[in-house]
Amino acid sequence: MRKALRTAVSERVPEGIPKSVKLGALVMLAGIVFDGYVHLFAAHSHSGVLIGPFSLPEHFAHLVVFVGMLIVLGGVMARGLTASRHPADLTGGKDAIR
Repeated sequence: MRKALRTAVSERVPEGIPKSVKLGALVMLAGIVFDGYVHLFAAHSHSGVLIGPFSLPEHFAHLVVFVGMLIVLGGVMARGLTASRHPADLTGGKDAIR
């Protein structure tokens, strides 16, 4: 039964990480690097527009990370919807417990 289930699951789930998830992870990484830079160096200058206690670049850095998260979420959801359109045969085989 385990072999049949593994085969059924492997037929439903495509191999590898989706490109959109990889892209979202890169956008998040860029945002995290930019966020670290802004918080370490640019935040102390406070030259420019302040929105609340934070400068505009700090808000923008957080927005970049958030957009990366949305791209990753979209990629995961798309992969799940694709896998759900191809239902596997879970009726079992010779090893099924009846």
